[in-house]
Amino acid sequence: MKDKLTPTQIDYDHVTLILRDASKIGVEIEVKLLAEKYLNEGYNYVEAHQMAYSKFLK
Repeated sequence: MKDKLTPTQIDYDHVTLILRDASKIGVEIEVKLLAEKYLNEGYNYVEAHQMAYSKFLK
């Protein structure tokens, strides 16, 4: 059984798109850092990046 926290290629592709959008508004590094915090709290790879990116859209 695959660990649910292990990202798949689709997960990596999804996060690449999130980070590309973050880069367009100049917050890619901030999103990566905040996503790392969420990953350490137990969120999955895509969810962590989505949550981090959404913080900068407000």
